[in-house]
Amino acid sequence: MLSDLIDLPEGWEWSVYGDTPICPDGYEIEVDGSCPDGHVSPLLAMGLI
Repeated sequence: MLSDLIDLPEGWEWSVYGDTPICPDGYEIEVDGSCPDGHVSPLLAMGLI
């Protein structure tokens, strides 16, 4: 699981399965995507993807 390997920034959390991030607004997004409100996946922002 990604959640075992990567700590997300404050306000972010991992989905129930630990494979996709959930933004501070509550949207579950793809690891290489963004939410409708414009939050970019932390993995993308960190340059991991």
